[in-house]
Amino acid sequence: MRKTEGFEKEIEYVKNFIAYVKKGYGKKVCTYRNQKDFHPNCANCQAQWALGWLNEHLSLIEWEFKELKKDK
Repeated sequence: MRKTEGFEKEIEYVKNFIAYVKKGYGKKVCTYRNQKDFHPNCANCQAQWALGWLNEHLSLIEWEFKELKKDK
């Protein structure tokens, strides 16, 4: 099993990265040639996909950290 060391840093890093992406690109409007839908070349659409992945990753590492703390 993974040690709990470093979890706080990883969680904080992911939270900071999520905030950075939301601030810079986190609009929910596609900006690629006035598209009304998601487009793979749109930075905002890419940010939305990345935010979805990052939020799932954050949820997973927070859960794993809580479970490891229970085992101690």
